Amino acid sequence: MLTQLHFKSLSSTQSKIYEVLKRSNYNALSISADTQSNGYGQKDRKWESQKGGIYISISIKYKKKYIPDLSLKIAHRLATFLNQKFNIETKLKYPNDILLNKKKIAGILSEIKKINDKWYLIIGLGININQSTFSNPLSPNVISMHQYTKEVYNLTKIRVEIIEEMHKILSNF
Repeated sequence: MLTQLHFKSLSSTQSKIYEVLKRSNYNALSISADTQSNGYGQKDRKWESQKGGIYISISIKYKKKYIPDLSLKIAHRLATFLNQKFNIETKLKYPNDILLNKKKIAGILSEIKKINDKWYLIIGLGININQSTFSNPLSPNVISMHQYTKEVYNLTKIRVEIIEEMHKILSNF
């Protein structure tokens, strides 16, 4: 069973999921937040996490220690979800970015961690949905669904759908 915890603001969903897993025994857990003050991606690159995006970390107990191309598999599934949900055409940028019109709309962080003598498969997702602007100097290279379509989306509904979709795929590993 997947336990879902949502917060208005966190330093990082990834950091919070480690903290919760250290003091609990969840088989499957998701942590999401409306904003992150210190969100990060691969190689500790900062992920701008202002209101309007979807920020999720999902963990599942795991028996193996290595999954070839894990980030790519997760990115492919998330890209397929976004394409079908919004009727768009995204492209994958190896190994963990999803692009729309050659701009980053989503990023994936995948890790396998040992916590309290148990292995966990943990993925972090950042998806740009309702942001109008970005303050990061890299912002010319990012885009949100709102910027692309001029529509405003129901973040709660999309977040729940993404968590369910990612839990399905993680349960198969």
